[in-house]
Order: sequence, then structure tokens, then C-alpha cells
Amino acid sequence: KVCILIALCQNADLLIMDEPAAGLDVMARRSFLERVLDIACQEQKGVFISSHLLTDLERVADTIALIHDGRLMRQGNLEELKAGARKLHFSVAVARDELEQFFKVIAYEPAMRETMFTVMDFDEARLRSFCEQKGCAEHVRVHGMNLEDIFVEMVKHNGAGTNTERSSA
Repeated sequence: KVCILIALCQNADLLIMDEPAAGLDVMARRSFLERVLDIACQEQKGVFISSHLLTDLERVADTIALIHDGRLMRQGNLEELKAGARKLHFSVAVARDELEQFFKVIAYEPAMRETMFTVMDFDEARLRSFCEQKGCAEHVRVHGMNLEDIFVEMVKHNGAGTNTERSSA
């Protein structure tokens, strides 16, 4: 806690912190994140945070980079990433190649009479178009994902369909 306070008191134009909330309890983490937001918004300072606590980052970050095993999987605006990431649960069998004509599929989980997909470029109009062609509108449920869910899906499925360029960050 003392190190965090010292860093915040430096009045630097850019704060770079690695796992700054690790070891803090829930109340202390929330208080810390509120202070970080105050610094970034009111004092017009830049804040760069590296953390495994993705729920914390989701509370304060507007731009993110997801890195796994030294590889940049995705970077950009957090809200745009979350808006495009969806799990599609079809209660009927759907072929991956059919859905890939409409979406960037990163995960495909077929079962006997249903299919789950994770897509990274979701658009309601494209889903309607797909369902009109395949007659599946009443057989699909759409689930949003938080940042942690997105990261897990990308890592679990080797970041398929993502930017996998090496990163020096």
C-alpha cells in the first residue's frame, strides 16, 4: 500500500504499474481503482496497468491489450471488444463453415443436437441474416462476455482468428 501511495504522490504524467492491486483486499482494490480513475480523468494523466485481475481492469481501462505467452492476442478499445465478443448457443446443429461466412469464429463446440460458438465480431444484423438463411432464429441464444471470459476463450482456443504477432510489451 505504501508503494502505491508513493507512486501516486509522484505527480508523474504517466504512471506505469505492474500488478498494483495484487495483495489488496476488495475494499482497498476498489479504493485504489477509484483513485487511479481520478488521476486519469481529472488530472489528465496517463495510466498503464499490467494485471491478471481482469475484472479490475474492466472497471478502469478504456484501451486494453490481451497478451498470453508473450503473444499479443488482441488490442484496442475495451467496449468495442466486449460488444463484438459473444457466445452463440444454437439448439440445433450448425456447421462451423456456415457460420464462418458471417462471423470470425474462435471457438466451436458441437454436441449431439446443439452447437456453441464464440465469435469476436458479433453483429445483430448479420445474425438475423444467418438465421433467415438457415431457419434457426428461434433456436439461438446470444450471451455477452466479460473481459475474463474473452481472455479464457481466446487462450483456450489458442487465440484462433486473432492477432498473434509477437509483442515487445
